[in-house]
Amino acid sequence: MKKRSVVVILVILCIFGVIKCSLILDGYMQVKKESEINSEKVELNDKNINKSIKEMLTNLFEIGDIKLEQQEFIGKYSQKIDDYFLIDYNSENREYVFRLIFCNFFYNLEENKNKENIKTNIKIENIYKVSDDNYDVRFIVEKEFNYKDNPNIIKLEEEYNALIINENNKYLIKEIYNINDFNNYINKEHKISKYYTKRSKLYSEYLIFKKGQYSNLNEGLDREEILNDGYVI
Repeated sequence: MKKRSVVVILVILCIFGVIKCSLILDGYMQVKKESEINSEKVELNDKNINKSIKEMLTNLFEIGDIKLEQQEFIGKYSQKIDDYFLIDYNSENREYVFRLIFCNFFYNLEENKNKENIKTNIKIENIYKVSDDNYDVRFIVEKEFNYKDNPNIIKLEEEYNALIINENNKYLIKEIYNINDFNNYINKEHKISKYYTKRSKLYSEYLIFKKGQYSNLNEGLDREEILNDGYVI
């Protein structure tokens, strides 16, 4: 009886192992297919599209430069969410996007009280056409400023990636993330699984991780301690 139980357990483990291997193989093939699709993306050199997307991103990121009281800022930013983001109420991305930009801008807003001559520039690195009216955009946010008690100019750069959709002749952001932050997350949390996990799934798990970070920030915990793992807002 005991021997039979052991055999049953071994059979179950074998079946589980086969299923797991099949899922990993299937995931690997999908990742490989994604890579092939990415290699076939067409880079656009359309000046009108480039200009429109750059204007949208500039307007969005410049919100953090405006010296407003918190309540005014929240009102203006909430309006920009409706203006620039693809609202999908069934998607976790909506809440993430709001928190991503809001938290980033909110802390900049507080710090901006001690800044002068703040300038924001968006540098489009490339725009790829993913499909009709869908664009993969890689860009750099360039910030320049000095502190009130120090005239020396400080220049900062952060590289972002965004999936942008043209809906009824209006450009809307479906996804947006800091490239360095996203890559740090994948390399730390998915060292092996990144080779057989679709990017969309990695992105979904990244959203959950970031929302956890933001919740801790909102609870007033030490900001540097929360972010010292290499991830950034």
